[in-house]
Order: sequence, then C-alpha cells, then structure tokens
Amino acid sequence: MYNLVRSQEWVTIPLPLTSINVSEDPMTRKFVLIVFTLIVSVITLACGGSPTAPSVVGPSPAPPITLNPGTPPAQNVVPTTMKWSDVPVPYTPEVKQWLIDNNINNYGLVGATDRVVKFPITVLPPSDMSREAVEWAFNQWVSATGGKISFQLVTDPDSADFVSSTAWSEPSASPGEGNGACGYASPGFSTVFPGTLVGGRMFFAHTLKPECKQVDQGLVFAHEIGHLLFARGHFSEVGIMGTSPFPRMTEMMKQAVNVVYSLPPRTVLVD
Repeated sequence: MYNLVRSQEWVTIPLPLTSINVSEDPMTRKFVLIVFTLIVSVITLACGGSPTAPSVVGPSPAPPITLNPGTPPAQNVVPTTMKWSDVPVPYTPEVKQWLIDNNINNYGLVGATDRVVKFPITVLPPSDMSREAVEWAFNQWVSATGGKISFQLVTDPDSADFVSSTAWSEPSASPGEGNGACGYASPGFSTVFPGTLVGGRMFFAHTLKPECKQVDQGLVFAHEIGHLLFARGHFSEVGIMGTSPFPRMTEMMKQAVNVVYSLPPRTVLVD
C-alpha cells in the first residue's frame, strides 16, 4: 500500500488575447479549439485504507488532452518582477525553496510563479462523489487562502475549468514503482501567456478499482485540486499535499499556496 506520484507535460495551442470566455460563448466555441498536450501531471495512488503509507515518486509519459477552459483576462497575465523580501505574506526559507523547486522552476513557465487567474474556478466533480466530500475538498483551499481561491460547482464539462473523469487508463509503472493509481491531475497552460494556468483535468479510479474504493475520496479530490492550483510536487510533511496524503492542511502548505496567490500570475521573484 503506497501513494504514487508521477510527472507529465503538455502544451496548448495559443489563446487569443481577449476576455471572452469561450466556454460561455457558443459561437466563439465553434471557431476556437484549445488543444492541450500534457505539461504537468501528478499521479496519486492510495491503496487500501491507509493514507499514511510510504510513497514512491517517478516520471511517466501521458497522452494528449483536449480541453475548453476559456480565455484568461489579459490584465491578469502581464509579467511582474518582485523581490522575495516584498512578498506580502509570511513564508519560511523552506517554503521559499519548495516553491522554487515545485512551482517557479518546475511548472508552466520556468522562473515565474504559476497559478489560476480566473475565479470562481468552475469545477465538474465525479458524478458519484458525495456533495459532502466535494465541499470538504473545496473548503480546504478556500480556508487555507482566506478566500483568495473560490470554486463553483457545474454540471456541464464545457463550462468547467477543472474537469473530473472516471474514464480511467492505468498508467504504466517504472521499475520499482509498483502498479496502480487512484487519481492523477493534469494542469493545462496557455502558450500565449506561459505560466498562466487555464484549466485542468482530474482522473479517478475508484469506480473501477476495488482498492481505490477504500480511499477517502474527498482527500484524493483535495489532493488533485492542489496539483491543479499550484503544486508541481509534494511536501515531505504528512498532509493533504504530502506524498502520503492525510486530511490535514499544514502551515507549510498554507504558506506556499498563499505566496503564490498573493502575487500576480507570472511573477518573477528575485533576491
């Protein structure tokens, strides 16, 4: 029993510089195709009922994904340069290094912070996931950021920024990693504004794999949302974004997500 995390990459066709949301404009949607090839994907495995089992980390390829996540407002994607000392929220040296390794230099645009630009984030959860589990997952991130992040449930995948699917395809495991996963997330970025997160998909295996039915679905959902929001990697701490997820939002996780969401997208942080 363990949790497995893998990384994958994808790219998008350039988005037009406009505030039109193509997911809400059916005429525009006829002429706009936003194609994503995987930029990042992180796979979470939680076998059995133990969320604190050991973990294995490794890379893995992924197939292309097509999404229609809408167009980010132009005013939200202008590059910004800021000193670390001017970041308006507290953070420890450990959080700074984690962000450099797992967001700034290892996500959509190397050298700049990467995050969602449009709120509320519209989310289509798995159809069989309980409302209680979905709201618990949302509340972890809303509470951690003091409302900087907000979500809205939708039922139409064309209007969702984050789309959930149970159409599971088992990823192949690298030597020593074992087999199987219960969920993974694939954030998508604009190539017009690199580092601007414009959508993402989450895949869940609980309908097909008996071992995944024993896992806390709200916890897996919250974990994969975290990868779509900002986290290219995992924290060494036991918590929601740990390699062995546990239903706890640690102070380090809170500081990291608040640094990213207290700054404009594509912020270049310098000493």
